[in-house]
Amino acid sequence: MGSDDRVAVSTPSMRIEVDELVIRPYRPDDARELMEAVSDSIEHLRPWMPWIQFEPQDIHDKRKLIKSFSEEWESRTGFTMGIFLGDRVVGGTGFHVRGPNDSLEIGYWVRTGHTRQRIAVRSTAALTEEAFQHSQIDRVFINHDEANIASEGVPLSLGFSLFAREPREALTSGDSGVLKRWVMTREDWLLKKQDQ
Repeated sequence: MGSDDRVAVSTPSMRIEVDELVIRPYRPDDARELMEAVSDSIEHLRPWMPWIQFEPQDIHDKRKLIKSFSEEWESRTGFTMGIFLGDRVVGGTGFHVRGPNDSLEIGYWVRTGHTRQRIAVRSTAALTEEAFQHSQIDRVFINHDEANIASEGVPLSLGFSLFAREPREALTSGDSGVLKRWVMTREDWLLKKQDQ
């Protein structure tokens, strides 16, 4: 089922604070900082992120990209956000609107120089909590290539359950051609919070 077949998704919060981090949609004046964050991280991201093949982009390209993100927010077909430390972009995240009607998928990347600070783990935990604030969402998914051990650390740390290993076409130089799919249900998330 594609996003065109889904029931409209409620719009997430426009600002989520996690410790010293702020997760929010990109604004036009973030274009230069986003450009620099991605440019710094090209080699770090190249094995895993298919979109990195279009980098480096100039500031005009980034402004167009941010405009497209804003249009997706308005149509509720995607919710791309930056992860900010002050004014600095230290990563990206957001909700992909695809799959079953009662679900969202979380994606993430972290800027070179800011890895191993649990930025992706903390941001994904906050977005999972945000997802379950919306009554129509009962499942949150994370997907990554089997070879991407760093990405796997996020669902493992948060107690997501591995429910599938699926063959797929390798999309990047690092891809193994096996997709690992993880899920967190609303019920399991609430139980996990009670145990903390």
